[in-house]
Amino acid sequence: MKRTLTILLIICAAAFALYLYNQSPNAPKHATARDTMIKFYDLYVASANDTGEFFPDRNAQMVMQYRFWYGDIQSYRIVKIRDIDHPKQKSIFEVRVKGKQKEALVEVVAKGKSSHYVDTVTLELIEGKWLIVDYWSTSQEDWPKMP
Repeated sequence: MKRTLTILLIICAAAFALYLYNQSPNAPKHATARDTMIKFYDLYVASANDTGEFFPDRNAQMVMQYRFWYGDIQSYRIVKIRDIDHPKQKSIFEVRVKGKQKEALVEVVAKGKSSHYVDTVTLELIEGKWLIVDYWSTSQEDWPKMP
């Protein structure tokens, strides 16, 4: 009985370690998506205007308002990247292929802000390039509210 529990515990620990490793931004399967995120954030730290190449429609409008409210960005850190697979297809003609979408969580530190922000970035492999198809940040919690 003791031996069975030990083996079961080792198997569970190995499965959990594999799960954590697969979400690590340094995992080999995320290398190209991680490189895209690094290139994007290196430009994004300076300005959102030059980041259009990272969007399918070449329009960075999705991130401009967030960048305005960040102010000066001190640093960023990619916390995790994971594969996301939606079971539903977009239409009869366009079926999502497994492993073609990733979600990245990025921690952003802005000057003069007391808390770190977390960006959730959805990437999709389009014509051999990882492009940003959705972007959301906790920075919107600091935006001015209408009276």
